[in-house]
Amino acid sequence: MYKTYKTVLGVGIMLGALYTLSSNISRSSGPHKAQSISAVGPNKSHQSCSVCHSGGNYSPSMTISLKKDGNAVTTYEPGETYQLEFNIAATGSPAAYGMQAVAIVDKDDSNAGVLTADITPNTHISGDTYFEQSQRNTNSKFEASWRAPAAGTGSVSFIGIGLAVNGSGTSGDEATSEVTLSIQENISTSTLEGTNTTVSVYPNPTNKTLNVVLSNPSNISLVDQLGNVNINIEGSTGEQTINVEDLAPGVYNLIISNDAEVIKERVVIQ
Repeated sequence: MYKTYKTVLGVGIMLGALYTLSSNISRSSGPHKAQSISAVGPNKSHQSCSVCHSGGNYSPSMTISLKKDGNAVTTYEPGETYQLEFNIAATGSPAAYGMQAVAIVDKDDSNAGVLTADITPNTHISGDTYFEQSQRNTNSKFEASWRAPAAGTGSVSFIGIGLAVNGSGTSGDEATSEVTLSIQENISTSTLEGTNTTVSVYPNPTNKTLNVVLSNPSNISLVDQLGNVNINIEGSTGEQTINVEDLAPGVYNLIISNDAEVIKERVVIQ
């Protein structure tokens, strides 16, 4: 009886260890794609990668950068494609590295833009949402392409977490803390040259005021996509500050008209 109990207990411990090892190896092929596990962002299912990876002594850290043509940027242009770069630094000699990252819109935690391609080998994109390793990676730098969202989205954040592992699949690994890179949408000034009139419009997108600078007296109209005139100012000249706080978010047509011409510009209200 005692021997039988010891045998059953030993088999149970062995099966538990094998299950843990199998589970960790499965996650090394990408926790979200393999097991729908998310360890970053507002909708994460695990509080941290350290839930499954611990016991290491690598003191890893992660940095995130967004680049255009190899140069780091601090704002994005709607619809443009950028390179996301995640770098993991660690002490000691980790056997491999892993990571997971997501892009979100700051104002509502929805997905920001589209992850379009995994540049680094042994990585993949899961559900157009998560960028992660597809297997243990000996390279500590991970890169992906990201297409920025539509105009009016506002600021976005890239949230990532990294791993330095010893390759055993069970213990001796260590996760970085969650890292966030926030990027603002580029608020631009439009200068429109008509036949007789020059118009400057800023900021665009906006959520409070819209400034329109006119070289000649003109009428200003702000029209929504259904053709409704929301704002109409006649005979304006110089700089006009328009309060748009009460307008619904969306895309509007700014129409500048006078006896000589009509000038149009798209304006985004956030």
